[in-house]
Amino acid sequence: MILPLALSIPGSMPVLPAILVAQTVIELITESCYVRVIPRLVRSKAEIAH
Repeated sequence: MILPLALSIPGSMPVLPAILVAQTVIELITESCYVRVIPRLVRSKAEIAH
């Protein structure tokens, strides 16, 4: 999603690799948080239901 936006900005080529790496790192961090948090939420809701 960020690549078309970054390519459409004039003069963005020098910083484009940094933008892509930053986006990838942020996605990996948030996805790893989701992987740890979602099972805990599901378990806690299941315990409340019983």
